[in-house]
Amino acid sequence: LGVLGRHGGLSTFVTSGFDGDAARIGHHPRGLGILGLLIRDPRPLRMADLTEHPESVGFPDGHPPMRSFVGVPIRVRDRVYGNLYVTENREGDFSEGAEQLAIALAAMAGAAIDNPFLYGETRRRGQSLDALLPISGEIVSGSGVDRGIELVAARGPGLVGADLAVICVPPPPVD
Repeated sequence: LGVLGRHGGLSTFVTSGFDGDAARIGHHPRGLGILGLLIRDPRPLRMADLTEHPESVGFPDGHPPMRSFVGVPIRVRDRVYGNLYVTENREGDFSEGAEQLAIALAAMAGAAIDNPFLYGETRRRGQSLDALLPISGEIVSGSGVDRGIELVAARGPGLVGADLAVICVPPPPVD
């Protein structure tokens, strides 16, 4: 699983099923070669032998041999968050069905990544409504604009993540 960095390339790389000593390879993939292709063009990619692809840049010393490959983007809403890579099918080449399973796994991963964000967004909206209802109620009830302004000053910073609210009210007109 490769997580995309802010400036392109991979910021995090997580492996599973790798029997070797990752330290002897030296560094995690940076997003070059085939992995870079998937970053630049985030569409499912299935190959019988990734070493034969024109974008292949080879492997560092100590890297296990890999040939069969499926890579699919992990999307969170409209943004590509990372990529899921599967290599070395024990039965030979990966089938279209295996590619479809990888696509489904990537979709589930995207949903799992997005759920905490959605929960936080929903919670923030609820807090905003809780803060805005008394303000609008004060203004609509006719109890005075001053009380509404006090509530905005008191509750406004929390709504927008600020430490301070300053409300400037013009002086009454001079006759």
